[in-house]
Amino acid sequence: MGLEDLRHKMLLLSRQFGSELPAKIRELERLCEPLREPDAGPEAWAAARIAAHRMRGTAGTLGFKEVSAQAGRVEKRLVAMAAGEHDGDLESLWVWLAELAALCEIAGRESTE
Repeated sequence: MGLEDLRHKMLLLSRQFGSELPAKIRELERLCEPLREPDAGPEAWAAARIAAHRMRGTAGTLGFKEVSAQAGRVEKRLVAMAAGEHDGDLESLWVWLAELAALCEIAGRESTE
């Protein structure tokens, strides 16, 4: 496999990931929904954090730098909140998720153009 073949495959992967971003953010939002409950268990926090972590890593690898950075902020917020460092303020998480969703929608549209 030559360098051009590798570039072509990365471009295809990037386009595919970009087209899947709107669905990925909806999944992350779904995983975060149970966190609104005061009795959300560690499994719920871990599932949301892992989803944000994966989005951050894959987005960064495939060139979606803004999506990666925002997913990283969401991931860090989830880690802090799971450790009890949120003082009952879940709204900031939803604001950051909304910003991530907007970036995902834009990146998803751009990847199919």
